[in-house]
Amino acid sequence: MRYEDLVASPIEASGQIYDFVGLTFTPDVECFVWTSMYGGLPDDCNICTTRANAATTAYKWRSENKKFLQILMAQKECAAVMNTLGYRSFNTSLEILNTNISSTLQDYGDPTWLKVDV
Repeated sequence: MRYEDLVASPIEASGQIYDFVGLTFTPDVECFVWTSMYGGLPDDCNICTTRANAATTAYKWRSENKKFLQILMAQKECAAVMNTLGYRSFNTSLEILNTNISSTLQDYGDPTWLKVDV
């Protein structure tokens, strides 16, 4: 499961994970998931696990794109993994800054067990 999928629909995605491993997704777990993703705490702590808005945090790197060459290098080195997990490769810094262009692709390709219905 991609982090972007989790933060887009945290309750549904977490429920699917619990179903997959055979655990009961209780109201207490649902509350924990929601608080962890949208707890309203400051996002300036790089080691904290609770975020004010996890969806915003997931895409923050795109608006703070100052090192495009490093992104290109990472995309080149990680191309196979990015393709398998359904991540888009960007060609220009303008593409990265354009939030109308999704950083994830709907088609994960292979393996199919990585797909999560959210």
